[in-house]
Amino acid sequence: MYLQLFVTTPLFIRDFVNTSILVDYLRQLSPQWLEYFSRVNIEQLSSAINQQLGNNLTPDTISTNISAIYFDLVNYKVMVPRQEIIVGLQAIAANDTTTIIMAQQWAENYRQINPEYIVNIAFGCIIVFQILISHYCAKLNLLPVIVIGTAIIALAMLITGAAASNTMSGVIIIIAVIVFAFGEMIASPKSQEYVVTIAPKQHSAMYMGYYFVSMALGFLFAGLLSGWSYGLLAKTMNQSMLMWSLFASIGTLTCLALVWFNNNYIKICQQS
Repeated sequence: MYLQLFVTTPLFIRDFVNTSILVDYLRQLSPQWLEYFSRVNIEQLSSAINQQLGNNLTPDTISTNISAIYFDLVNYKVMVPRQEIIVGLQAIAANDTTTIIMAQQWAENYRQINPEYIVNIAFGCIIVFQILISHYCAKLNLLPVIVIGTAIIALAMLITGAAASNTMSGVIIIIAVIVFAFGEMIASPKSQEYVVTIAPKQHSAMYMGYYFVSMALGFLFAGLLSGWSYGLLAKTMNQSMLMWSLFASIGTLTCLALVWFNNNYIKICQQS
């Protein structure tokens, strides 16, 4: 679940989150910042449009393949409405305009914030707030802190899913990233401490070894789960909220499993 911030979130922002509201804010604030955070390469976008026209598209095939064309164009930092894509490609095919002019119009009207900059907000929050959060959490019991932090991350997954096709998508995704960062700051530092606390002194190294095995498995299955769910649930079925609910359910089950493990296995071991 934790790794989906790096694996899935940038792709989701690129494909489904309309950050036009942030672009408009940057346009008013500073043209230089706008160019930095949402730069569109006009030549590459024009080349991509040419490539689509080179596929011998007709008005019928444009409408039929509009989803594939849309998902190709978002790679160039523009989120053009599907109907606008159809009208634009038909205008170019009819020689009413050129690809370079159309690319300039789309870049001006539909440019998006680079997803990596939005994800990096989480790291900025960690740099600023980690010491303060750790200082406060140091006074609390380990297990509740881990469970609360994991639950907050699960909540961030649901907020992320709510950002798709929303007029306030840009603001919602920033809120989701910030919530995720605070969940990470709460849970992550305590996880290793928890392992050390429950491990018998003579088996501390073994327990830590298994902890890092779990991390390795997380890296492995996070990518596999992301690839499958993103391709099927988000892009094919257009059910991105279902995908994020799947990730959130993993976090919820993790919280329940931690409570069960602590209340049963750990107490049994301590009694024996």
